[in-house]
Amino acid sequence: MNPLYFNRELSWIEFNARVLSEGLNPSVPLLERLRFLQIVSSNFDEFFMVRVSGLKRAKDLNTLAQVSGRVHELVTTQYNALNQDILPRLADQGLIYVPHSRYSKEQEQFVNTLFIQELFPILTPLRVEDQLPFPYIASRRLHVAYTLDSFVESDDQNAAAPVSLLQIPPSLPRVIWLPSDGDKRQFTLIDDVLTLCGTMLFPGYNVTGCLFFRVTSDADISVDEDSYGSFIDAMETVLSERKFSKPVRL
Repeated sequence: MNPLYFNRELSWIEFNARVLSEGLNPSVPLLERLRFLQIVSSNFDEFFMVRVSGLKRAKDLNTLAQVSGRVHELVTTQYNALNQDILPRLADQGLIYVPHSRYSKEQEQFVNTLFIQELFPILTPLRVEDQLPFPYIASRRLHVAYTLDSFVESDDQNAAAPVSLLQIPPSLPRVIWLPSDGDKRQFTLIDDVLTLCGTMLFPGYNVTGCLFFRVTSDADISVDEDSYGSFIDAMETVLSERKFSKPVRL
């Protein structure tokens, strides 16, 4: 017998799939398509923070499995559209994304100078230590994890490679404009800058790998007005608890 109602969470995902379809539509202007892809990402952030965190607390494993499968499918489609369609089309129009592996000598020099003068002074990497609490990971903030290899040989050959985490300050722009020729505009991402220049953050170490990631944390925390003197006090407590809530998605 067919159910009388659609599952609320799965139905919402299909709504977001319709938003994504606008980003896939070749008749929509390119920058508007890019905007639709951004809306999909923002929508999924809210979805995981509230609805999926509720499913996890309810231990609804069947729905969680269906959510995971469908969301992975849509995000793969989203990134394929960005990397294989929209960015190449933007390049044809003179707006070109340049990854760090394709910098010209002038662009590489520009990026190195930018890193030394503007980024290096405000970045604070934190090393992951077994004996210390794991560094705080802020929700929905871009982070990068570096694996390191010391230039000095260790006596412990079985020791794990050191790992250092870096939160990228939200005040920094994600898009970095590069020196360009003619009418074409070229840009790179701060991800590329930190991949290329990350070694400078760790004197005495060689960076053997880096991975950019974001964590979405549980934000479905109810306001208990009866336990506090005022609604403002209750909201302050909820906002404080959200900073250290459990992760829902990596």
